[in-house]
Amino acid sequence: MSGERCVLVLTHQFDPTADYVVEELNRRGVPVFRCNPGDFPQALNLTATLGKGWTGSLRLGEREVRLEDIGCAYYRRPTVFEFPPGMSEPERKWAASDAWASVESFLRCADG
Repeated sequence: MSGERCVLVLTHQFDPTADYVVEELNRRGVPVFRCNPGDFPQALNLTATLGKGWTGSLRLGEREVRLEDIGCAYYRRPTVFEFPPGMSEPERKWAASDAWASVESFLRCADG
């Protein structure tokens, strides 16, 4: 995104209610970055670095939003985290817990 504050929409791909919200935000000219936290870490990448403050980004394919550009978040019905086949159930539980901690920490950094 281009440095404008945006609304981070966290939901699954087929969420008609979120579609209406995104459509209205677009109509009002509000920048939106929509993604599904459940896509982390397979398709959704996040980075965060602590220097004089937190910097970082969320990247989904070619789209990216910087941490400092997130003005607020709309969290609605994301899917569970997906992991590669072949992981044992204990590995999946640990990975899901770690993935959620990463996403939650990133969002807390966006809060300032």
